[in-house]
Amino acid sequence: MGDRSLDEFGQSGEDAEPTTEPSEPTPVASDSTSGERSQGTVEPATGTARWSGDGEVCGACGDRVSRLWFEDGQMVCSSCKGW
Repeated sequence: MGDRSLDEFGQSGEDAEPTTEPSEPTPVASDSTSGERSQGTVEPATGTARWSGDGEVCGACGDRVSRLWFEDGQMVCSSCKGW
């Protein structure tokens, strides 16, 4: 299969004419009547895995491994992780 131009995918038919008018912006819903957005509290992301070049000890079996996953409050190796 050879390379194809993106122009081949841009229109639905040969007779289609490109639109030159700009589209209207979509209004954004807001909770307040003044148009201001509320700045709610965002919770930080929680890590699910950790990697160590020197290796770390599994919290369940005690083996030294380079990759650990968070499970039930401790970092465990892939053998101890309840997939």
